[in-house]
Amino acid sequence: MENIILYAIIGLTIFISMRGFSDLNFFERFLFSTFAIKRQKEFIRFISSGFLHADWFHLGMNMFVLYSFGSNVIIAGWDKFLVLYTASLVGGNVLSYIVNASRSEDYKAIGASGAVSGIVFASIAINPQSEIMFLLLPVPIPAWIYGIAYIAYSIFGMSKKYDNIGHEAHLGGAITGLLLTLAYYPMLFVLEPLIIGLLLGVAVLVLLGIIFQPQLFGMAPRYTLTRAEEYSLVNEWNYLADKANRLGEHALSEREKLRMKEIDKKLKKPFF
Repeated sequence: MENIILYAIIGLTIFISMRGFSDLNFFERFLFSTFAIKRQKEFIRFISSGFLHADWFHLGMNMFVLYSFGSNVIIAGWDKFLVLYTASLVGGNVLSYIVNASRSEDYKAIGASGAVSGIVFASIAINPQSEIMFLLLPVPIPAWIYGIAYIAYSIFGMSKKYDNIGHEAHLGGAITGLLLTLAYYPMLFVLEPLIIGLLLGVAVLVLLGIIFQPQLFGMAPRYTLTRAEEYSLVNEWNYLADKANRLGEHALSEREKLRMKEIDKKLKKPFF
């Protein structure tokens, strides 16, 4: 049963990705988009984007890694594996949304990398003393060292943005997979207390950094409005919104519409 579930995920991903290769409308409809999620509330994209890929190489690499590590994780139970995979996919895209919504109105992304990263880190948590090897670097690396290096590289990629890789989704999926695995199997703390504690500590520090020091991750620094500033902006926004509701959106001047958008960014209010 376990292998059937793993093969089913791989087969479904290949099928949907192939549809995306040949149908641009289908591709655009289900890819990850901060604009579509924020403005049009298309939350299905948090999941659907994980079944789309840019090309055969992108698809092949993700499915190869999923098969390689998934075989070790799914033996613990196909139901837990499905939850891990889905949660890591969503967790990766949620972090990608949090980071990129502050950078761009319409950031777009595709791929199962967040979900796959979650499975990789589940495998690391289950057997941190195992060794990982790469085709281009045939030197065995302890899994737990690879995990820390992976997190560090993802943070570096997020802050520099020098490539076209969705480091945020990788990191979010990895942390989700790690935390959920530890929630499933708390005895791992007893078996490998130092290594698991180190991995968990790094994950928690990253999450705290995103919350309190977002600029370190390439995000716009958070500015907390004073109560007086917020009160003033809310009143101004409500006045303009009431005017638009009574007289129609056309009654607003371009300057007033622009002002509403500026307030929207500060208060995170929806702009119609």
